[in-house]
Amino acid sequence: VKQIRFIVLLFALSLPGSTLIADSFVERLQKLDRNGDGQLSREEAPKSFRKFKFDHADRNKDGFLDKREMDWVSEKLAGKKQATPAKPSEPVVPEAGRMTVVRDIVYRKDDNATKGRNKLDIYLPRGKTGYPVLFWIHGGGLHSGDKSKITEVAGRFVAEGIGVVSANYRLYPEAIYPVQIEDVADAFAWVHRNIAKRGGDPEKLFVSGGSAGGHLTALLTLNDAFLKKRGLTSGAIRGAIPISGLMDVSRVGAARRKGVWGEKASTYRIASPLHHARRDAPPLLLLHAEHDTLDRRQQNQAMFDALKKAGHPDVAIHELKDRTHNSIRPNLVGHNDTGARHILKFIRRLCAAQANRSDVKQRPWPRHTIDPANKAAGKLGADGVRLGDFNDDGLLDITTGWEQGGAIVVYQNPGPAKAKSAWPSVTVGRVASPEDAVFADLDGDGNLDVVSSCEGRERTMYVHWAPAKRADYLKPSAWVTEAISATKQKQSWMFAEPAQIDGRGGIDLFVSSKGANGSIGWLRVDPPTSSGRDAGALKFVKLRSAGWIMTLKALDMDGDGDSDLLFSDRKGDKRGVNWLENPGGTEAASPEKWTEHVIGGKEHEVMFLSVGDLNHDGARDIVCPTRNGEILLFEGNGNGWKIHSTPNPFGVPHGKAVAIGDIDNDGRNDLFHVTNTGRNRELPGATWMSNRPDKPWSSKWNVTDVSGSIGVKFDLVKLVDLDGDGDLDAIT
Repeated sequence: VKQIRFIVLLFALSLPGSTLIADSFVERLQKLDRNGDGQLSREEAPKSFRKFKFDHADRNKDGFLDKREMDWVSEKLAGKKQATPAKPSEPVVPEAGRMTVVRDIVYRKDDNATKGRNKLDIYLPRGKTGYPVLFWIHGGGLHSGDKSKITEVAGRFVAEGIGVVSANYRLYPEAIYPVQIEDVADAFAWVHRNIAKRGGDPEKLFVSGGSAGGHLTALLTLNDAFLKKRGLTSGAIRGAIPISGLMDVSRVGAARRKGVWGEKASTYRIASPLHHARRDAPPLLLLHAEHDTLDRRQQNQAMFDALKKAGHPDVAIHELKDRTHNSIRPNLVGHNDTGARHILKFIRRLCAAQANRSDVKQRPWPRHTIDPANKAAGKLGADGVRLGDFNDDGLLDITTGWEQGGAIVVYQNPGPAKAKSAWPSVTVGRVASPEDAVFADLDGDGNLDVVSSCEGRERTMYVHWAPAKRADYLKPSAWVTEAISATKQKQSWMFAEPAQIDGRGGIDLFVSSKGANGSIGWLRVDPPTSSGRDAGALKFVKLRSAGWIMTLKALDMDGDGDSDLLFSDRKGDKRGVNWLENPGGTEAASPEKWTEHVIGGKEHEVMFLSVGDLNHDGARDIVCPTRNGEILLFEGNGNGWKIHSTPNPFGVPHGKAVAIGDIDNDGRNDLFHVTNTGRNRELPGATWMSNRPDKPWSSKWNVTDVSGSIGVKFDLVKLVDLDGDGDLDAIT
């Protein structure tokens, strides 16, 4: 009887004259959406529709009709099969007695507070400490909603070991901007001050909310002004998850916009998260529904784009399939709910990163030996590490030259489980005074050969040809060593860098040397001979004289698609960090066609440089240690270079090498610095230099000794996650 009565009443609402048009029903309901939030509240619905009919149409019982629920009514009127919003999967609830709930805690007691609205509820995992906490901001268009709506969802997160705090705030029309965000900031500050007393970790506070709550989440996170008034910064937020939030208040309907935010365009900008995108904001995860309004989807995408443009290193956006604006929150209770999974993954990742930040501060870091020195095997003085994947298993293998012993060795990465033990290896050749060894497939057979560069009395470069059969790669007898005749007894060779230089196909080599006749040039690989291997076919092209080359990097510096050469030269009248512009094609064989560009550092004895993006602006930056007691930081902006410097960590006199990477998983690139400590055994040889927000060019980095005083001379260093635990390890 109720169902028939409901249909009859719907008919009466949707009849234009005497004709029933089901499709117009949705259109008419949408026109009643006075605040333009894409949903119909009970207050916006016609009086004749507010009681039984509204409740019946509100399929997910959230107090609003969204487009999907309106479509359901329309299909009901048209006689179609009932279409219901996607039901949540089996809800996740905490075990009986495993959740503590405390309601109606007053977080603001001043004269301006509104009785009943400035309260919060907490849902905590019983018997646990140090857990993360999700601070939830309810939705409701800033004019309705309540903290109690999160109860079931809170239980779902408590079951995962995450505490939840849900706060009320004052509502429109009794309160207008900025009252809502001020209340939210007060509530968050209360949580930050008090959650440790109840077992939560104040350094693991996450903020989230849907619709209006998503708007307030983004505003609290991106506009630091509100938390600064309470003695905090947005750094107190470990991560934020705005859900279908309003990002630009200027796009709200005129009546609602003027009512909540007034009539000043300047206020709209201040109140819009979109206008506060910044690279040093906390990590953000933006979620919106597949069936959100087009405008809301566009606003969230615009927010994501603005954050990326600002250089934010840790922002993601996901569209939740089969969800509407109002069905995201109630579905979070489901075990298999995509939205809940995204949120849990986000929280767990950042909590793990925080744990890593604590772990990396231990001194010294655990040290593992891949291969110990062995004089009889020619393994003395391992000089640098170069990486490549010789067996196509997706793991980075290593080659190195043992300078004092003469062995050229390849190490097979055994995988994360065995990375801390000795690695399987093969000595691919024995030469004198190898300064460098690098992987390069010179014969084009798909197997990585090794090229070694020798100084001292040897003054020759060699190719160590890999076995034709991949299965023989770790057999020493299957390797063949051949001198590159164009280099034999010519110069004190330092480094080789594989690249395609002249556009003719195959792998060429940038090469460099030091000393009286030191130079930079390249070895042109002519088309393969019938055997596929002929080191005598490599022709040397000298590009410039050099003093003592420390780094060669093949990079497209000018964006024209060919390989230019970035290098550091530590000696002579041309020392410093510079790059050579490749003229491209066959003109690469003409030295006079190459153009040299000065970057800087000619006053210093520069060492091994590294390239990365220190300030996350999308431009390439360069870091170069020196033997002059400081590290040079070259800030790239696309049009040139600005030079900064910072002292060597712990006062070590001689810098050697540096690697760039996010060591503590905080979304900012750090430096791993290694040095030659010489005879001062008390100085650390390896140091982690952590990048502080917005201050990569500061002369004061946070420094941590990670090696102790064990080790006298470190060399090239690479950052790779070898043990598969999600953070970067150092190979040196």
